[in-house]
Amino acid sequence: SGPAADSGAAYIFARNGATWAQQASVNPSNTGAGDRFGSAVAISGDTAVIGAPYEASGAAVVNGNQADNSATRAGAAYVFTRTAGTWQQQAYLKASN
Repeated sequence: SGPAADSGAAYIFARNGATWAQQASVNPSNTGAGDRFGSAVAISGDTAVIGAPYEASGAAVVNGNQADNSATRAGAAYVFTRTAGTWQQQAYLKASN
């Protein structure tokens, strides 16, 4: 089966001279239907923060319970870092309220 509907994804491209190439496709650790992961992105060097405005976890701490889907459309952000060309999730961010 494929990804959940409207779960989202983010694609990272790198430039080498005048040529752009896809370096990675990243997904959050708790992909869910309708989360819209990738709706907002900030990137600096080897760090990317990617938003999922409709993610539904009721967690209220960094790296909290991602399986708790008690807060419809609460939103979340995910921090990914690049090491030796490989992007991996480092943190799952939720607001305290």
